[in-house]
Amino acid sequence: KPQSVSHVFINFPEPPSGYQGLESASNELHLLTAAFFTDLHAILKTDGRLTLLSDNGRYCRALCATLGALRAPTAPAGTSRAPLLFACEEEHTASFETVCGLRLYHGVPGSECGHLQAETSYFDRLWEYRQGNETERFFLALKRV
Repeated sequence: KPQSVSHVFINFPEPPSGYQGLESASNELHLLTAAFFTDLHAILKTDGRLTLLSDNGRYCRALCATLGALRAPTAPAGTSRAPLLFACEEEHTASFETVCGLRLYHGVPGSECGHLQAETSYFDRLWEYRQGNETERFFLALKRV
């Protein structure tokens, strides 16, 4: 239902093949598209939140570009839609870079983003075993206004 969800967490989404070194692979089944974010925006309550966490900085920057275009005050050519009113959450303690008007934070989201306790997954343990302590994480913390 419209405006029925308080918080959406997207943890480690699978990037399209082109973001994994397979430039010639098809990306037609990619989930995190402009249409997906438009639908997600519709189901979020006012002040509902979206937290997206990934280890792929290149992919996160591309997602910022997608979301930034949807936030634009004018609709892209050929569409008739109002801009999505996603805003950055209040500033977090993590460092960040600004990409297409959105803060892409470095690190992992904390309690201010709805993550009540730090947990690790099998993926995290495997990644740390293979990469050592040099694991990068990126996150977006957005809310619907």
